[in-house]
Amino acid sequence: MAKLLRLFSILAFVVAMSIVGTQQVEDCNMDFKAGCCDEVKKASIPCLCSKVDKAMENMVSMEKVVYVTGECGIPVKSGFQCGSYIVPNI
Repeated sequence: MAKLLRLFSILAFVVAMSIVGTQQVEDCNMDFKAGCCDEVKKASIPCLCSKVDKAMENMVSMEKVVYVTGECGIPVKSGFQCGSYIVPNI
């Protein structure tokens, strides 16, 4: 459990640092550092997303978590749920 929390904290940090000063996911057109993506790739995104509660969602946008994982080469399918956020059909 501690490892999951650590990895989710890293993912949350990557999201936060990637979107400083932006409000919309579409505004996040930037390159992600390889080291950050390496950490994201270590995480089990489905497992982490299953543990997200309202308190975590108040701190971190699940839409942005899904965006960052996709930018790091871990796309999620439509219908995937992270916390209360469900990836829409594209």
